[in-house]
Amino acid sequence: MTNIRINSVREPFVAAALYTKAAQFLRRADAMGLVGEPIETLDAGAVQQVVRAVAELGVAREPAARLSVGMRAGELPAEALWEPYLDAATRALEASPLPERELQRLEATLGADLLADLLGVAPVSLARYLGGQRQTPDAVADRAHLLTALVAALEGTYNAYGLRRWFERPRSVLDGRSPREVLAGEWQSHHPAAVQVRALAESLAGFGAT
Repeated sequence: MTNIRINSVREPFVAAALYTKAAQFLRRADAMGLVGEPIETLDAGAVQQVVRAVAELGVAREPAARLSVGMRAGELPAEALWEPYLDAATRALEASPLPERELQRLEATLGADLLADLLGVAPVSLARYLGGQRQTPDAVADRAHLLTALVAALEGTYNAYGLRRWFERPRSVLDGRSPREVLAGEWQSHHPAAVQVRALAESLAGFGAT
């Protein structure tokens, strides 16, 4: 389940554009298993905490350093500076698959059967990846990273049951197929079908086009 449960927003994120970027970053980090404690208030401290946690894993270190300098002595960065911070941190997450963490989070969200099917692997192989008994192949890590992006987009709209159902429902934009049917076999994140499924998920969260 998601640890991002925003019920109040503080400056500078009351601005719609910054709210969207901050929520996108936090949900992506959470879907990657990088958010420990639930976040209910979206403010500078919450974002900084997650950026630091991500940086400790070797991801987004430069945005974390820049953010720390900007908040030195309790001073908040100017609103205009938050956008490049968040963009850089989100790009770093996009470019940094963490299969050990992502698979654990995906299994908890989607269930082992659905996850194994979407990854195109046998349930026994998935269990070995989850248990650390076998290293996750690069191709499987790539699929897991794309599924993580889908979950990050969908968790802002659906609960856990609705999210799992989303993968099963036929969609007209997918020629009447379900996302589960489209993401079958040995697909990769750059394949047109996978890109189309991601665009569909992100359109629901306002992250992309329909």
